[in-house]
Amino acid sequence: NKQEIFDGYYYQIKSEHGFASYLSTKKSNLMRDKTLIISYDDGKEVHLSARRQDRKYDTGKLLKNLVEDIGGEAGGHIPASGGRFPSEKLKEFESKLTHVETYLD
Repeated sequence: NKQEIFDGYYYQIKSEHGFASYLSTKKSNLMRDKTLIISYDDGKEVHLSARRQDRKYDTGKLLKNLVEDIGGEAGGHIPASGGRFPSEKLKEFESKLTHVETYLD
């Protein structure tokens, strides 16, 4: 599932092994000037991986701003970060992606 977001893309994948980090790194190397957020839901938590190879935006701050008020946590660096939040908050998280630019610190 792929959704266009401000200056990038959001992918929702199904994975039993948590390949979001690996996949986000591979994809971001092909789209260095785009923000990529990849998620997978393990049934308890939604796990996130974000990348922005040209360092235009701080992905660590972006994920933190997106998830901290929905019971999640996130951290990382400017080009690469990860996070998680409770699965029952997925729709709320996805609604934030329609105006993700307001979460760029």
